[in-house]
Amino acid sequence: MRVLIVPAEARADDELAAVLRARGHEVEIARAPWRHASKRRELALAADVARRALTSRIDVAYVEGTHRTSAVTAALTAAKVPYVLGVDRAVLAGAPAPNGSTRALVPQRLPITVEVCRQAVRLSMKNAKATIVPERGIADHLLRETGVPGALVTEEGVDVTRLPLGGRDDARRALNLPEGTRFVALIADLTEDLPYELLLFAHRATAGTGLLVAGDGPGARQIGAMSIATRPSAPVIHVGPKTEGVALAVACAADVGLTLTPNAPETRLFAALGRRQVMFEGPESASVARLYPTHDTVFTAAMRADALAEATRQAIATEREAGPLPFWAIESARKQLAKTRTERVAEQIESCA
Repeated sequence: MRVLIVPAEARADDELAAVLRARGHEVEIARAPWRHASKRRELALAADVARRALTSRIDVAYVEGTHRTSAVTAALTAAKVPYVLGVDRAVLAGAPAPNGSTRALVPQRLPITVEVCRQAVRLSMKNAKATIVPERGIADHLLRETGVPGALVTEEGVDVTRLPLGGRDDARRALNLPEGTRFVALIADLTEDLPYELLLFAHRATAGTGLLVAGDGPGARQIGAMSIATRPSAPVIHVGPKTEGVALAVACAADVGLTLTPNAPETRLFAALGRRQVMFEGPESASVARLYPTHDTVFTAAMRADALAEATRQAIATEREAGPLPFWAIESARKQLAKTRTERVAEQIESCA
């Protein structure tokens, strides 16, 4: 298969090219003739892409998408070359930045400028075989701004080399947990906007099940209040801040994992350790469930107290009746989780050819 890579900047995407070549594909890279972004640079790059598409047998292209690559995607569409659009940063005003702030790569001096850029990105997404983003926040932002659904989140892989296989009893002894009690584990930043009322209701509704919490923040006071008011048969234990070591110990000790925020990295930690999970309905639940296709591992709930309680009861009951997940299933899931983001992008490119 011959793949054309079109980087957003005047540089070669060497890592992706190396992965594709290692998988047996021929790779061409269309480099922009000038480093600084301009309309002249965009049109020159589009002309180069069009020439390659017409003179070479290009099976699929990968375009690092911005509002300045619309001419490139238009050339590929005209040449009937399928392409995958990779959006790894903000391409429209107000997209989320990694530090939680917002950044605007599109100037907002004139409303018409913003609208032209929005429609350019929308058209590129609409004609793409797939749009790939590195995080859920960017996918949600693109959906709001363009109305085009279906952006695929391809995250970086999990370092499974440091994770034990099993290890529940050792972790419980290390945390000095009471014997004979099943625990639901919550690993999260205890911000003020977590649904603590739903958590309290769900915990009270699952008799005989403890709640193990790792995290720090303003919500620690509410977790402390829950630990005082709870029954001895269903303790609430706040282990401390969410350091790497504490998070790993808590996840290992858990019977069931619980996530209350979208796109939480803890979902992949629970999955890599073979823990069943309770989470709210959303795109993440389906991707985690696919890691264990022959086992019930994900129990979803609507954003209601009774739904969260029922999903938690089902997860605990399944863990009690079916027992822990087999080692072979955990190892299979770990192979999927350990893939780098570049490997995941390469797989998506192959599937779109």
